[in-house]
Amino acid sequence: MKGAAVPATRTVPEETTSCLVLSCSPRAGGNSDTAARLFSRAFDRGREAAPSVGDVPEAGAGAPNRGVRVLFLRDYAVSPCTACDACVQAARELKARRAAVSLRTLADTRPFPCPAAARDDSTTLFGALAAAEQLCLVSPVYWYHLPAQFKALVDRIQVFRSMREYGGLRDDAPKRPCRIILIGGRPRGKRLFAGSLLSLKSALATLNSATVDPLLLYGLDADDALCRDREAAERIDAYGLAAGARPRMEHYEPA
Repeated sequence: MKGAAVPATRTVPEETTSCLVLSCSPRAGGNSDTAARLFSRAFDRGREAAPSVGDVPEAGAGAPNRGVRVLFLRDYAVSPCTACDACVQAARELKARRAAVSLRTLADTRPFPCPAAARDDSTTLFGALAAAEQLCLVSPVYWYHLPAQFKALVDRIQVFRSMREYGGLRDDAPKRPCRIILIGGRPRGKRLFAGSLLSLKSALATLNSATVDPLLLYGLDADDALCRDREAAERIDAYGLAAGARPRMEHYEPA
């Protein structure tokens, strides 16, 4: 099969960040962007307030401040997965050579084992996702699921799943906590967030991340709705504070 690129050529290491916050709305300046900024500011405050002794890991106070990085998915081109299986071939070749790589090495390796990566910005996003000690994904819900570009990114995580399933990816990294903020315009609905959460939990597990305490917000439709909803803003603030103060997976039970 043509198009498979076996990781071996060179790596482009991404700088480690304490937390990557990815705002996944196609609408600039709306509720997702507001939530991302609220969370990131609260995360920094939580980190600064965390005790420097005891069971707090190196990401707590007193450690070098790698800070929070906020990215907006709409600023990056993401092509859809075409099920070409190039990643499967690459994984099998790595396994045959007994050259399985870590998640972060795979994310930073060029050429990347997915032909679509040469046509878009997915490797920049994968590198940032792999390099973060914690993740926070913020997204609106469209028709009971994720917006199209965010779903395309989730589908492209298939390359990491194929690598893991067929022996090209080592599973030796500790789990990282990932928080999810989902924003729905509807005021109610038991299953409003179910499809999005199921997809995200599965994809995040492939990236050595586990979902903790998803924050689900209803009734935020207008682009400035969150700015006018003090209770929702306070919930996001508390969510970010807890994330900054409790940076390791062992502090949580996965959701």
